Amino acid sequence: MLITAKLQLAAARMGGPDFSVWPAFDTTGSAPSMTDLAQGNLAAHYLISSPFGTETRLDPKDGGSVYLDAFNDAQEAVVPKFLVAQIGG
Repeated sequence: MLITAKLQLAAARMGGPDFSVWPAFDTTGSAPSMTDLAQGNLAAHYLISSPFGTETRLDPKDGGSVYLDAFNDAQEAVVPKFLVAQIGG
């Protein structure tokens, strides 16, 4: 139940204002998509940084983890750092 809650939290965090920037989740069971992997890494980060996780796996400098680093790498691969918006016209 805790893992399901963290997966749902990760999916909500990935949703942001526009979920369309992420590829679809894999529903065939053949191979995980980038979205599946990113959600799993973010959920794993939430699990180890919760009171139920072990604090020894966190980076003491910034509270990060290898899972958060992997999520950020996936996010950078999918979402451009700079989005250009047309204002007006």
